[in-house]
Amino acid sequence: REIARGLSGYSSSEARLIMRKPSSEIARILGFAEEPELIHRDHMVLRASAAPAASAPKPNSPNSPSGSS
Repeated sequence: REIARGLSGYSSSEARLIMRKPSSEIARILGFAEEPELIHRDHMVLRASAAPAASAPKPNSPNSPSGSS
């Protein structure tokens, strides 16, 4: 099930070698480190169905911005 998409700093064959490994091991495994992580969070988006629901106040509740005072 897809939960996110992102831009990888590595090829698919390199990604297979380093996925699920700590970032600190990338250079040891590949012999170089192009990027410090496979996919940086700044280059990733979560799918809406995978994102946790925000706990927004219910409409017309005392804590709601549109609630009456």
